[in-house]
Amino acid sequence: MLSIALPDRIASMILSTDQIQQSAHHYRLNGCLVMEDSFDPDGVRAMQSDFFENYASKDREVVEKTCLKVGVERYMFSVKLRKPWLDPRIYAAPMVLPIVQELLGKDCILQSVGVVCAYPGAEMQHVHRDHPPLFAEAGGLNAFFPPYALHVVIPLIDLDDETGTTALWEGSHRIKSAQQEARWSEKELRQLKGAILPKPKIGDCYFMDYRLRHTGTPNRSDRPRPILYLVYSRRWFLDRRNFDLQVPLDITPEDYGAIPQEHRSLFELVRPRDQA
Repeated sequence: MLSIALPDRIASMILSTDQIQQSAHHYRLNGCLVMEDSFDPDGVRAMQSDFFENYASKDREVVEKTCLKVGVERYMFSVKLRKPWLDPRIYAAPMVLPIVQELLGKDCILQSVGVVCAYPGAEMQHVHRDHPPLFAEAGGLNAFFPPYALHVVIPLIDLDDETGTTALWEGSHRIKSAQQEARWSEKELRQLKGAILPKPKIGDCYFMDYRLRHTGTPNRSDRPRPILYLVYSRRWFLDRRNFDLQVPLDITPEDYGAIPQEHRSLFELVRPRDQA
């Protein structure tokens, strides 16, 4: 697992061409990438505070009705895209967006934004991928396709052995045959055989390909474990699988209008008609 340490003074730094290409190359090979100090910690803490105050505090019956259950004691929340969530330091982070654009193209878009929260007592999640192959009839050729969508995952608390994390199987986005797919049994996967277990802190992040095999590990702590996800994709892709219950981008026309012009192309999926 490559963990890239980036310079201090995040907001004022610009990634070099070599840094961008090195990071993108590692991602293409492995389907994941861990980056240290890639987000402004103050912006992350602001989202942490808002999540615990306005989302994690909701009555469990409300959560059950409005959030997708993605495992035992584990839910996916849609967050309202306004301050502190609608922050260029987050969705257009200078240490992250250039790598995303290198992988998905300069015209890439935000597909969805939300939080997955594993409450205390959350069990091991099922091992899964977030999307089936784009072309089932292509078989193993899907392994050779470039990335079409990826997660940038930002932990809202420090992750450790007690809180748990996301187990990632490097290279599993490029499985070419049924033999490779069955490399480990379901029992071995649940024992996390072959997986890496990143432990990012506030301000760190990890990239994860939409095709990557992964799972959320148990939360053995006494506090919720929220992780923010930003899904970026190529402009032509639309996720029709994961958002039957919730909206992928929850934003009002007024809040859209507050987005700097230079970043509005990222929000093409929710562009108001009068701003087309």
